[in-house]
Amino acid sequence: MNNYCFYCDKTTDHKIKFEPEIFNVLNKAKIEVVSIISICKICNNQNSNPVLDNENLLKAFRKYEEKYGRMPKHNELFKSK
Repeated sequence: MNNYCFYCDKTTDHKIKFEPEIFNVLNKAKIEVVSIISICKICNNQNSNPVLDNENLLKAFRKYEEKYGRMPKHNELFKSK
């Protein structure tokens, strides 16, 4: 998989690593998922990959919903009390 490496400052070949990660969902629930991480094969540093990052967030949101029910809608998060 090719991805831009911020450390090498160029597009490089990347390997995939699976690693536990804890997300703080809505500042009230710590949700642990196995995240997919992109690692540069040249310098071995972790790099951001928008597609993988989004998939990791979706995993955390799905796990939150399994435990607590549906995610609140945007307008429900900010309504006055």
